[in-house]
Amino acid sequence: MKPTQFVKTSVLVLIFILAGCNESHENNEEKLPLYGKPTKVLSNESLVDALCKIQSEFRDLPKPLMLNMSQKGEWTTNKIGAPTAHYRGFSRIHLRPEALTFLQQHSRLELVASLVPLFIDPEVGGEAAVLLAGIPAGSDSMQGGTTGNLSSRIKETDYKSRENQGTWNDNGYNQFSAVTGLYGLTNSTSRIHKKNVVELPGSLESSIIELLRDLENAPLKFLEIGYLHMPQPHTIETVRKWIDGHQLPLPSTKTKKFVEQYKGDFATMVMLPKIGQPQGLLNLNEYYMMWLTGRENEYWPALLNLNSGQKYRNQLIKDFRKYYVKKAYDICQEGRANS
Repeated sequence: MKPTQFVKTSVLVLIFILAGCNESHENNEEKLPLYGKPTKVLSNESLVDALCKIQSEFRDLPKPLMLNMSQKGEWTTNKIGAPTAHYRGFSRIHLRPEALTFLQQHSRLELVASLVPLFIDPEVGGEAAVLLAGIPAGSDSMQGGTTGNLSSRIKETDYKSRENQGTWNDNGYNQFSAVTGLYGLTNSTSRIHKKNVVELPGSLESSIIELLRDLENAPLKFLEIGYLHMPQPHTIETVRKWIDGHQLPLPSTKTKKFVEQYKGDFATMVMLPKIGQPQGLLNLNEYYMMWLTGRENEYWPALLNLNSGQKYRNQLIKDFRKYYVKKAYDICQEGRANS
């Protein structure tokens, strides 16, 4: 072999070695197993029954679920041929063995849809958040992206256990938007594991996916008239007067079709993790939530697009969100009371 060929070959070998080492470092540093598989819906149970059964199993787990919380500081990765990637630090929840075993029994989407309504439960709200924040996601970068927001909320409220809840119960109604990274079609079992999952057909997750996929494809134009506008200037008095002079706006034909297909308790629970930020305007998902729960006659003015005179509209938004959260929570509690 000529000297020049030897040098070229050596350089290529070195590049491959460095690339392999770098990729190994990123993928294997504190790598955690991916838990959960779709839950089969039994022939004698409804989809709501299946969601509530997961809640019941969760309530039976020994508490507290959190062993401790650790902090991952900011870090960077340097892959050959790619720009340096910078990552924010995050808090990591470490769960007791019984909780990790429980996570193997249900998929990520099923756990979130079932347990998020419990965030306002005075006894186990914080424990539900701890369990979801402790779901292993794989690499550090994936962990921070999926559970980082929720674990930060737990840290901010200083929640430790049912006996040491910090301020969690004071803020339970405001924590739902923190599960965004754990929910949606990207968190389906097949997407997480990057392969088809044999347990999916006939499972609770398959029905959740069907609803979320139809929601993703639902029309952006929710109302037949488009958007609700009223003449300026706006004051609380003029807003009230305008509302009194108008009837309930009609949803579009495609919107009505989605609502008619999914209206009921199952959709109420599955849609809850899609609720908006506490201080923000209603998002499109919440328009659907309003009609799915049959509360459009009471809360439709919350859809108004205003530049001023917003106080009345904003109060309606808060009232609707509080109603919806309580509605989703009560679904399984009614069954517990009757059992």
